[in-house]
Amino acid sequence: MVNFELVTGAGEIINVNASSNSDLFVGLKGGVEEAAIYDEILVIPDLIASSMRITNVSSLTDELSAASTANTRNLFLTATFNNSAKMYETYINISNVHLEPLKNTTGLTWSLLFQPIPRIVSDHSIAARGNIMGVNRNKENLILFLIYITWHLESDDAKFTKAGYTTLNEILATGEELGVSNPYVYLNYAGKEQDVLAGYGEENIGKMQTLSKKYDPAGIFQSLVPGGWKILFHNLYDMSAGTKTTHNLCY
Repeated sequence: MVNFELVTGAGEIINVNASSNSDLFVGLKGGVEEAAIYDEILVIPDLIASSMRITNVSSLTDELSAASTANTRNLFLTATFNNSAKMYETYINISNVHLEPLKNTTGLTWSLLFQPIPRIVSDHSIAARGNIMGVNRNKENLILFLIYITWHLESDDAKFTKAGYTTLNEILATGEELGVSNPYVYLNYAGKEQDVLAGYGEENIGKMQTLSKKYDPAGIFQSLVPGGWKILFHNLYDMSAGTKTTHNLCY
């Protein structure tokens, strides 16, 4: 990303980039709609596939959804770990245990995805002034893990949601035992019950709270925009009072 055109809570249209509103430029990389909404985004083209154009977010969303599986219900869950051969074997075995009693369900797709986050990503993030997700803190080569489950019937929602979260929780516990766990939770793959913001780290959560108060002092995007993980509802720290209050995540 090289520039965001945003609408603030006060209705002002601003450009956000490395030289203009640069504090928010860092905060938007993982901050979602904590302080403003996107109007136009200028993106750098990918070497494999490109959607580069000046457009609104809904257009890009429609393009992505057109490639998604139609007429299915789905669940995304994710975790991050230090790269480890033992990790792969153990996590696949855990997944297979929970898949076994469900595998004959009509329309079921149960997928595991492992995506590398090499140390070089952290290095480049630092060179590009970092981002609010805390990726620049990583000192190891990481693996982003995704459980992706799709099914057809609404009546199966509870069954597959429980199986997915049970699988994830066992995997997280095993990661702790193996000493390979990492707090980062990738927002685009996270389930509703996952605590995305906690993985950003307390320092970055504080930065997001500051940005939200600066660019959206009335809390318009915290209270009136549905969906997402709201910084207002996450371990809100009152700087003036020196107290911290824990709230449930809002989604």
